[in-house]
Amino acid sequence: MALARERLAQGLSVQEAAQLVGYRHATNFATAFGKRFGVAPSGRERR
Repeated sequence: MALARERLAQGLSVQEAAQLVGYRHATNFATAFGKRFGVAPSGRERR
């Protein structure tokens, strides 16, 4: 999940980050990411 967070910060899309860490569906990834980091992944990808 930390790898996905790093890649989102570098501009990877949520869908691409989800696939990178083994999620088939970005929705499931977004839920897990939010629980882990307390912020939605879509808010991080533009930083």
